[in-house]
Amino acid sequence: MKKYACLTKKVYDQTLEMMVNGKITPGEKLTFIDLAKRFTVSRTPINNALSLLAQDGYLDFAPNRGYSMHKLTTKEANHLREIQEVLEVGFIGQAITNMDEIGKLKLLLCKDAYAQAISNCKDRKLFLLDIEFHAAIFDLADNPAFSNGYRHICRKLFLYLPEKQLELKVIRDMRGAQDNLYRALCNKDVEHARKLLILRQTFLDDSCRDHSTRFDRFEEPLAGSSHNRQQSFHNSLVF
Repeated sequence: MKKYACLTKKVYDQTLEMMVNGKITPGEKLTFIDLAKRFTVSRTPINNALSLLAQDGYLDFAPNRGYSMHKLTTKEANHLREIQEVLEVGFIGQAITNMDEIGKLKLLLCKDAYAQAISNCKDRKLFLLDIEFHAAIFDLADNPAFSNGYRHICRKLFLYLPEKQLELKVIRDMRGAQDNLYRALCNKDVEHARKLLILRQTFLDDSCRDHSTRFDRFEEPLAGSSHNRQQSFHNSLVF
């Protein structure tokens, strides 16, 4: 049983990694034969892993058709962002209370990882490093169930992002937002940290707007965000 559990986790993690890297695309069907060859495992751990991925919302299952990667709709993405904001704002106070020198160092390393990656990456994968920075903050809240759920939400929203190069302004804004939030945390300024997290949602909304021809990723245009709120986010980069 322990062996199957380890193999199930291996298949789960590597299948999810394939989704993140674009090797499996929304709507694409997953077959047991292909996965068995790729992971060199039997049918049981593959079936278990795909079932867990479906439970976590990454896959869809249809009788007699099998599993396929879930296409996140605009409505679902908006709901996830609402939950993301509630969790971030609700737990930031506890995270700040628990933050010690080790926590500060971990956040600083996450910030540095993003800054170093900029020279080698200009696509949406930079959001993965931004996710790790914010997830590291909420690990400080010392609630594993919350941290795990938060990572799932962020990962699903990442899969929803348009596959395109990021503008230099977007990259700089993300880095500036991390710097400002880090300073707010170090200063134990809960209210300012909450404000920055709320404004960040508008930034994420705008980053998900896709002007390419890949309309299959969306059901409807994203709801327009407030210009004043968007401008406030950019102004907040001067802390």
